[in-house]
Amino acid sequence: MTEFSIERLPFERQRVDAWAHSDAQHTDWPVVYVLDSSSDSKKLYVGETVNAASRMRQHLASSKKDEGLESIRVVIGERFNKSVCLDLESHLIRWFHGDGQYSILNSNDGLSDARYYDRDIYRESFRDVFEALRAEGLFSRSIPRIENSDLFKLSPFKALTDDQAIAIEDIVEGLLADLQHPDARSTLVVQGDPGTGKTIIAIFLMKLLADIRDYQDNDDVEPDSMFAEFFTPENRELLRDLKMALVIPQQSLRQSVRQVFKKTPKLDPAMVLTPFQVGESDAMFDLILVDETHRLNQRANQASGVQNKKFREIKRSCSPWDDPSRTQLDSDQGAQPSPDAAHRWRAERAAARPRAGNVEEELRDAKDSHRHFRLTTQMRVRAGVDYVEYIRALMRGAHPQRPDLGDYDLRFFDDLGEMRRAICARDREVGLRVALSHY
Repeated sequence: MTEFSIERLPFERQRVDAWAHSDAQHTDWPVVYVLDSSSDSKKLYVGETVNAASRMRQHLASSKKDEGLESIRVVIGERFNKSVCLDLESHLIRWFHGDGQYSILNSNDGLSDARYYDRDIYRESFRDVFEALRAEGLFSRSIPRIENSDLFKLSPFKALTDDQAIAIEDIVEGLLADLQHPDARSTLVVQGDPGTGKTIIAIFLMKLLADIRDYQDNDDVEPDSMFAEFFTPENRELLRDLKMALVIPQQSLRQSVRQVFKKTPKLDPAMVLTPFQVGESDAMFDLILVDETHRLNQRANQASGVQNKKFREIKRSCSPWDDPSRTQLDSDQGAQPSPDAAHRWRAERAAARPRAGNVEEELRDAKDSHRHFRLTTQMRVRAGVDYVEYIRALMRGAHPQRPDLGDYDLRFFDDLGEMRRAICARDREVGLRVALSHY
């Protein structure tokens, strides 16, 4: 077990200066720290540094002082190193956001999930740090309850997989390039199987763009963080008036994402829209992200006559064509459906010119313009790619050899009652009620 201590002091320059001279570790040792406000504003910032006193002085001179932060807690471990602190910082940010008690002031410049020596041992001590902070009232729920919440699972504060990080970087570069040409209009496609994190990319991207847009010159962005290169005055100016929307056809997911946006500074639940809301809006969007595009509807299959009428009216407000085969948000409305696609839309809707298009055409166009991103890393299933391929083969009626799934518990039932009893038994053992949700 890794020993640690938590030192506390007010977020004040005089107290920080005095604290700096009380121990050499305060100026030359890798630590993780938490800044929080005990007032009604309930704001919090998590960071890591090798010079805690110097970093606190930087925060006191930056916009952090204007956020009403009052207290400093510094986590010092005798065996902590830079990699451990980066990892602990990442865990605490995700847990704090998932807990929902505080507004997290951290920018979305990328969280660490790197491997390092004895990582599993260190991560056990992270839970002790969590419990120590929880005892002081900084957390309101346990780790299992936090990690089984929508707020945690859909949080923009994620340690991205390699293919997610590559996609985010290329998407931002492409968008910034487009914004230098006001008449440019482009489509990108993020494609992947269920559980590869397509929705997370959309949420992460919107938070990252908002952070770059609101970045201040005296704000502290780690130079070696994943997306630090984007935090420049030039990019801030390009994104100054950026108007974004996230379109989610599925009601339950849409409501969950709105709750995440409500708890995330710089994001707003009003940014999460239905396809009809975008169609009826008079706003001019710079970026529209469309999630779960296979759920977009055609006029011919609306749930009611009222919706069918609304669909037709929106279509006719955009163009004289009313092809029933078209889906919501097709090219007539300035954006076309693609599997989890993002669209730039700077022209007025009435001026948008329709073109014959479909999903296959969008995929081809995105690939031709190098804006097609394929996600392959499975996030939802710990057993990994072998498990997914094995299940797919079973669903095709094949009889594949069962792969080595490690500790993953895979069982098959032909009796529903027996399956329910097995689930209830596991529930009594480890608690599965929340875990057995639609995630």
